[in-house]
Amino acid sequence: MKKIVIISGTPGTGKTTIAKILSKALNGKLIDINQKVVENQFYTLDSERETKIADIQKLEKHLVKLIQEINSEYIIVEGHYADILPDELVYRAIILRTHPEILRDRLEQKKYSRTKISENLQAEILGVCSSHAYESYEAHKVYEINTSKMSIDKTINILISIIKNDKSNYHLEKIDWLGDLEKNNLLNKYFD
Repeated sequence: MKKIVIISGTPGTGKTTIAKILSKALNGKLIDINQKVVENQFYTLDSERETKIADIQKLEKHLVKLIQEINSEYIIVEGHYADILPDELVYRAIILRTHPEILRDRLEQKKYSRTKISENLQAEILGVCSSHAYESYEAHKVYEINTSKMSIDKTINILISIIKNDKSNYHLEKIDWLGDLEKNNLLNKYFD
């Protein structure tokens, strides 16, 4: 039986790196959603926000067909809008989360514009990717992982434990950047 694992999160949380290593560790197949959007031209351009807007309907049909054709026990689907797959196909939905201060540094290193950095930091603080996952999938399938200070090796080990249903190596946590920042009077720094 195929086990489809979604790796999602705000840009800069480590999705691409983690998904590549995880797919190799599980001897699985990796589907990079952003790559599929671009190579199949499933997008329109938003010049104001300097980004591509994916055609979700075309993308979902393409992904479902692609998944049906793949002969692998583990299929890792990576992208920040990976929550478009139907619930019945998804085995685990893993959302990578990163503290806004660390995420800001990562996005600046990637040379994101100020507007794009602000938009992504706000999305991370509000937990947009997690919210979408919880809306799309049964709660027991969704896991949030704080990658802020965690090594790649430790992250991979935790993910493998979650995927193989060995919960002894991972303590579930609810990540609440909004509450933390509000408690420390730091929200103004991100929302002006």
